[in-house]
Amino acid sequence: MSTYFVRAKSGRLFPVFMERGIVALGALSDDAPDIGDLRRHLDSRDALCACVREWDPHREKRSVDYTTRVLWLLAGEMQVGDWALTYDGQGAYALGEVTGGYRYEPAWDEGPLRHPHARDVAWREERIPRAALSPQTQQELSRHDSVIGLNYAASQEILERAGAA
Repeated sequence: MSTYFVRAKSGRLFPVFMERGIVALGALSDDAPDIGDLRRHLDSRDALCACVREWDPHREKRSVDYTTRVLWLLAGEMQVGDWALTYDGQGAYALGEVTGGYRYEPAWDEGPLRHPHARDVAWREERIPRAALSPQTQQELSRHDSVIGLNYAASQEILERAGAA
């Protein structure tokens, strides 16, 4: 099992993630419509990359690579039974088990959520205080990507702190 950290817009989406039992991505571009349902592009990361390039042909290679990477982690790599982690914006993390495959919710591209690419998650009640984590794990979680596949050491520490290991 793997552990993925999904940013909740500095904690602003944390209540939505908890209430709906999800992690989600969206708003990949402020000046373009959403990329759409990714299921037909999940045969390979290369297929998803081609979709991203077609969606926004003027996007720089670095931006295409980033967008492909975070979408692939959420939609293509994350599996049912993996762990999802998100930050509440108040100094603590929530951990949950991924319970559903990738789904696209186009209605969520409107209004406050604007994150139509989702996975269902069964969130655990207890929170993990950031201060209780080692400096190495805190550094791992401070990477700026919207979705991060955590390294083994950080994942194990988080699962142990949550009593899930």
